Amino acid sequence: MLSSIRYEVTLRSLQVMVVISLACASAASATTFEAISLEGLTRQSDQIVIGHIVETRAYPEGPGHLPGIHTRVRLQVEETLAGQPTTSLEFWVHGGRLGDRMRRVSGQATFRPGEETLVFLFRTPAGVLFPAGMARGKWSLIRAGGEIWVQPSIPLDGGHGEAAPPPSATVEQPSGAALVSGATASGPILLDELRARLRAAMGER
Repeated sequence: MLSSIRYEVTLRSLQVMVVISLACASAASATTFEAISLEGLTRQSDQIVIGHIVETRAYPEGPGHLPGIHTRVRLQVEETLAGQPTTSLEFWVHGGRLGDRMRRVSGQATFRPGEETLVFLFRTPAGVLFPAGMARGKWSLIRAGGEIWVQPSIPLDGGHGEAAPPPSATVEQPSGAALVSGATASGPILLDELRARLRAAMGER
């Protein structure tokens, strides 16, 4: 009788844990962002640069003993669009893989060595850089038709928090590559257009 009671209690506990886990997973996968304009993202950023990812390394905790696995990203800077001019910098993202342990944060940007990217970064009071707007702070570069286009990993007009796959670098001519008033949706825009809008946004600070 006692064993039967223990079994029922254990079974009910497991059922409760499964329900809680599913609820948490559902909440994580349903992460959404409020819409933000390119100008708004710029105002949130202390450093905006273009460069190549040199190294990514995961640590059991983040800078300043932030709990959970974090990844440090080293970037070789090719162009500084805003902030202190530099030839290289380091920034951090939440999550990463450390041996057989993995921490995945919905809506967070991920990076890999050799990748060319444009990043919007904000600086914490401790002086540590993180992507502004999580994955929306990471933009892909597309070289096509003798011009350079840039595209956000996640549309700035809101939506689901999962980063879209990077656009193909073999695109001959981006379709729908038009600026959207007040915000960039999901299509690529010319890098020169981006530079002009960044200068205008920084002038509003």
